[in-house]
Amino acid sequence: MRIDWFSHTGSERANNCDAGCYGMTEQAIALAIVDAAESEKAQEFSRYWAGALVAAAYTSGYSDDASRILGELANVQSEMRHTFLQEIASYALAVIHFPTGEGVLLSVGDCLAGISADNSVDLASVDWLNSPHTADRQMSDMGEAPSSASGIEHVLTRCINAKRFAAPDTTRFSISEGQRLILVTDGYWREPPELANTQKSDDSSSLRLIWEAGDLKLQQESDTENLGTYKGTSRA
Repeated sequence: MRIDWFSHTGSERANNCDAGCYGMTEQAIALAIVDAAESEKAQEFSRYWAGALVAAAYTSGYSDDASRILGELANVQSEMRHTFLQEIASYALAVIHFPTGEGVLLSVGDCLAGISADNSVDLASVDWLNSPHTADRQMSDMGEAPSSASGIEHVLTRCINAKRFAAPDTTRFSISEGQRLILVTDGYWREPPELANTQKSDDSSSLRLIWEAGDLKLQQESDTENLGTYKGTSRA
């Protein structure tokens, strides 16, 4: 089994506000990706919430019952006003059980997750498991045609924030031997495939899990220390 983490600061961004985290026990593995909107505490918040997501999966016993994880997340969110009153973010959390490959995905905002049969940076082969919570997608669902110049594709209709807990979409999925689970921020999936693994205007991050037998291996390519490891009661 292998985890690949790729994360680069966007050319139009002062700091990389994306973050990832993972945690594993004998029964399951949890992976999270977070994309925080630029703010004074955005980097700190993205890393905090990525760790909180995996911690919630751990505390729930890596339950495949999403309601148990939701309860943990709601408790953490209720305390955010003391530290992260102004911060907002998108996220995706995947929990997969051994050895079945059965999993559940929780997502809010415009981070996407999908299954792929290969490790190509071209996302055309990815079978996406969720849809972005953005104003343009909402308009399309209502039968309206958003203007391409309006910029509403970047307006979130759902996000994690300190003021109100937004329940994530939950999706059940399964992954087979040799397949890849990929979690990406919008900076990674929005821009053309030929720009994959090159600098883009927005922060661009992907967290890939190759589902295969063997010990866990980790590969990182990031310009920021923004991948955490959750180990029960601590985050490295």
